[in-house]
Amino acid sequence: MRKLPGQEKLERFMRGRYGHDELNRVFSALALALCFVSLIIRWPPLSSLSMALVIICVFRSFSKNTGARVREANYYFSLKSKLIRFFGGAAENVRQRMTHRIFTCPSCGQRCKVPKGKGRVRITCKHCGAQFIKKA
Repeated sequence: MRKLPGQEKLERFMRGRYGHDELNRVFSALALALCFVSLIIRWPPLSSLSMALVIICVFRSFSKNTGARVREANYYFSLKSKLIRFFGGAAENVRQRMTHRIFTCPSCGQRCKVPKGKGRVRITCKHCGAQFIKKA
């Protein structure tokens, strides 16, 4: 396969450097969004922030300190997974509340789910076995 002119030079330059990863893609998208917003509302600090994000993105791509870049990426992934768990659980709770009532066990605090529209029901906690009566 034929290489483009200058491709070999670029490959030699990038050898040992970190390159582009998901965190850089997030920074790039955020910088682009901030740039568009700053054009609309004409607030100079936003364009400065978008330029700073572009500079950080370029710095991370050309960095030879791959250990530090990997730590940054791992920190980003841990934050991302926490946010996904938090907001994913919140969305699931909203969906469940449309069809079910959720009660808290008075003895152990475990959440118990009962279908709506069943009237007064006796609920047995699956965790501790306590029974209590509530209106569903």
